[in-house]
Amino acid sequence: MSAALGEHFSTGRLDLVEYERRVDQALTATTVGELADLFADLPTPQPAFVTRLNAPPPAAVPTPPSSQLPLYPTTYAPYGVDPITGRPYSDKSRVLAGLLQIFFGAFGVGRFYAGRTGIGMAQVLMTVFSLGILTLITVPWGMIDGIIMLTGNSDDGNGRRLH
Repeated sequence: MSAALGEHFSTGRLDLVEYERRVDQALTATTVGELADLFADLPTPQPAFVTRLNAPPPAAVPTPPSSQLPLYPTTYAPYGVDPITGRPYSDKSRVLAGLLQIFFGAFGVGRFYAGRTGIGMAQVLMTVFSLGILTLITVPWGMIDGIIMLTGNSDDGNGRRLH
C-alpha cells in the first residue's frame, strides 16, 4: 500500500504532507473501500485490489428458471421419488435389507443386497479371515447396521433411498 503511494510521491503527484496523510489513513483503514478512496484521484499504478474494485462485473450467464431444472432426472427414478426430499426411490426394500443385515450381518448380506458391496466385503473379510474371532465385532456391527437400515435412512449402491 505504502509502496504504491510512494510511487506517486516519487513522481511528484503527491507532496510530502499529502503522502504522509494518505499513509496514515491507509494504516488506520478498516475496509477495502477506505483504501480504495486513497487512490480515487490518482492514475496508475494502483494496487491490484483497487483495479478489481473498479473493474466491471463479469457478464451474467443466463440460466433457466429453477422450476425447469429437475432435482433428480426422472430417468433415474423408475420407482418414484420421495415427496418431501425429491430423492428417487431404489428398487430395493429397506425392510428386506435391514432384516438380512440383522440376521446375516456378520457376512454383510444386507449390504450386498442393497448394492453397498464395499461395506459388505469388509464385513465378510473380517469374519472369514479372523476365523470367527472378530465376530464379537461383526455381529453387533451387522445388527446395528440392520436397525439403521430399517429406520429408513439408508441408500442403495446408486445413492437412491431404500423404500
